[in-house]
Amino acid sequence: MRDSMQIIIRDAVPEDAPDIARIHADGWEYAYRGIFGDAFLDAKIEEKRNAVEKRRAIISEGTTDSIHIVATDADGKVVGYVLGGKMSFSEMPEIGKVWRPGAIYLDPAYIGRGVGRTLMREFARRVADAGGTRFMAACTTTNKAYGFYKKLGGRVIKEIDAVKILDNTPMTIFEFDVNDKELTK
Repeated sequence: MRDSMQIIIRDAVPEDAPDIARIHADGWEYAYRGIFGDAFLDAKIEEKRNAVEKRRAIISEGTTDSIHIVATDADGKVVGYVLGGKMSFSEMPEIGKVWRPGAIYLDPAYIGRGVGRTLMREFARRVADAGGTRFMAACTTTNKAYGFYKKLGGRVIKEIDAVKILDNTPMTIFEFDVNDKELTK
């Protein structure tokens, strides 16, 4: 469902940690129910929901290689976020550190309303401002984000048959050009 909702993007602050933890947990429920086994998923959701202090520390310890942003509605409610920066892919150690949104999640009630696209465009803009020309993102192959990444110009660069830390689920890694028309509109 598309609507004309006003989306405000700003830097994440430590006080956003409870909202980020809630959105992360709700996002996992939305994205992975039916993909992962229930016991595995329930444990992960609980872990995400209880990670407030971990999220607060990640935001507080941000560096010049960090991009931590949130999307809010007109009333200031946090409805999505990206915690990312220059980091390694354990699945591709040979490439070293690359720009990537380590986590991008939305409040499920705001999916399909332009929030994810707006967050990814801002992430791409900030990567470009830092001198980067590309970034990478990953998702399970059966995740709803797969189609979202393709629509935004993501190019599949690696498919992994089973990722142990993700309940042995297949994963896809995408590469994005920060100048792609889908990210600069």
